Amino acid sequence: MCVTESGGEPDVANDATMRRIEQKRQEIVEKQLGFGAFLESENLYCDLSRAVYFDHWVTPEIYSMRFDTRFYVAALPLRQVPLAHSEEVTHCLWIKPAAALARMDRHDFPILPPTTTVLQDFSRFPSWERLCAELKLGRGLNFG
Repeated sequence: MCVTESGGEPDVANDATMRRIEQKRQEIVEKQLGFGAFLESENLYCDLSRAVYFDHWVTPEIYSMRFDTRFYVAALPLRQVPLAHSEEVTHCLWIKPAAALARMDRHDFPILPPTTTVLQDFSRFPSWERLCAELKLGRGLNFG
């Protein structure tokens, strides 16, 4: 997540700002602009203190396709929305963990095992507030 030099949230409600940022995001994807140069050009800083470590998975050696991935939890800053489609996202859906697991059980929602386990872990929390309290998430964040 990015913040301004003073630690505040960037103004993403402005359409002109969003168009400029999207253009620069495309330049990053096309390797015409580095991420550091983007941050500098927008006078933004990465605030990694907002991301809380949740889990780590490594595929067992018996599998030919392997991965080593970590899962983090963070609140999306106010007025910021995730991309519905991008170079890495082909379909976007906001769904509660238990609902995703129920769809997976009906075999109409394919999910890989690490994500399944993380969703099972998330589904034990009755609310976002309880998850935040358990993970000590939200230091100074406004969850709206």
